[in-house]
Amino acid sequence: MCYDKEYQLRRQLKNAINDGLADESIIEILQNLSKLTGHDYNDQADPLNIAWQALPEFYHVSGFSHPPLIVHGAMHPSKAIVAEWGFIPAWVKNESEAYDPRSPYNNNLNVQSKTMFEKKAFAKAARYGRCVIYIDAYYESHHYKGKTYPFRIARKDGRPLIIAAICRKSKYLNRETGEEITKNTVASLTCTANSMIEKIHNNPAMIKRTGHRMLVILEESNVSDYLQRYPFELNEKPDPLEENIFQQEVLSVCQPLSENQLEFHSVKNLRDRKLMPYVGNVPEITEPYIWPDLDYSRF
Repeated sequence: MCYDKEYQLRRQLKNAINDGLADESIIEILQNLSKLTGHDYNDQADPLNIAWQALPEFYHVSGFSHPPLIVHGAMHPSKAIVAEWGFIPAWVKNESEAYDPRSPYNNNLNVQSKTMFEKKAFAKAARYGRCVIYIDAYYESHHYKGKTYPFRIARKDGRPLIIAAICRKSKYLNRETGEEITKNTVASLTCTANSMIEKIHNNPAMIKRTGHRMLVILEESNVSDYLQRYPFELNEKPDPLEENIFQQEVLSVCQPLSENQLEFHSVKNLRDRKLMPYVGNVPEITEPYIWPDLDYSRF
């Protein structure tokens, strides 16, 4: 569910710069992108000489590959940082726990908004690490007669989807080298799906487990409410009434975006199939594709 996204790091960084991102923050973002991707994105002699063409373009990327994102943790643009998609809880202490496909902690790509303040793994980040991510679209699969059909979901007006998320600075040990790894890790929030997403994203196993879900897509006017400062310091005992008011204000904007503001179309496979190989992370993957054996009257 909500494991596949479309976004351009170049666009994310340009938007942050246009909003007034400080020079030192730009350099820090480029350095952290280099650490996560293994590619040097800035000239050491001239750190602000950004190699725009080298920044990754994700027309389709799976969260299980743990790609980098530029996230905004406060309304002020200087708070933009780089984070890896895939939330690593505080008790994960080594790399295998964080990334082994069999580990339950490798699956924290999304978090249910309604329980984020209650779950031990996410409660601290829900209070102190809320952030937003600007993406172009995301993908969901429709189940029909034993097969799955991927769909691309975006805003009708062409504006970015503003995704509510939580982030934390994660630390774990590389057992082979003994090095302590420190990086920001992030998970998108989900909420109850609107009627359009219910029709598209109809995985029976998921519905039985959690009900119909979709990403929390914020309106620009709701971003400040979602990113509002938690009213208590780390070691301060919260007042229960004020804590409840804060949580309800945050959760009140974690609602399904109206289907009238979204559009969708089916696309080619997002994974290799016997009769149709995956075309890859290329613009073609975003284009409409009509599946001959899918009943489109269902939508």
